[in-house]
Amino acid sequence: MNFPVESYSFAITPIFRHIRLSTEVAGAYLHQRDAKETLQFYSSEKAFQEGQPYWGAIQYEGSNDYGEKEPSLVSWRFKRANLPEELRQELEAIEAFRQDTNSGASMDPQAESIAFKFGKFDLAAKATMKEIRNALENFLTTIHLEENEI
Repeated sequence: MNFPVESYSFAITPIFRHIRLSTEVAGAYLHQRDAKETLQFYSSEKAFQEGQPYWGAIQYEGSNDYGEKEPSLVSWRFKRANLPEELRQELEAIEAFRQDTNSGASMDPQAESIAFKFGKFDLAAKATMKEIRNALENFLTTIHLEENEI
């Protein structure tokens, strides 16, 4: 699926595209609302169509005006209140690249989101992205199988 956010060509665009593809491969449904720099994702297309809350988002960060300055980070964030408990716990166990808040402790269980922020596409970032994708994919595979059995 093509999204307008895909047309950007920043230095960190390969990170954004990799995370987008990882989210899709995991089985989540992506949708771009009105925000120019964000893709929201849901457990499935059916969940989106039924108006269920989004699970998270992939977002460019670090600039409010792309004409003046390119974004410097890509955030892969998961909204705690909207996640099933098992998936939330699995994601919270991943500590690398965590930045749940913009100031203070990087891992804050009271923050709205579990956020992973990437500014470089190196081996450590790729390993963490794979760990996140695997957690998401394992959980989504289970719930999609259960939905199809009903």
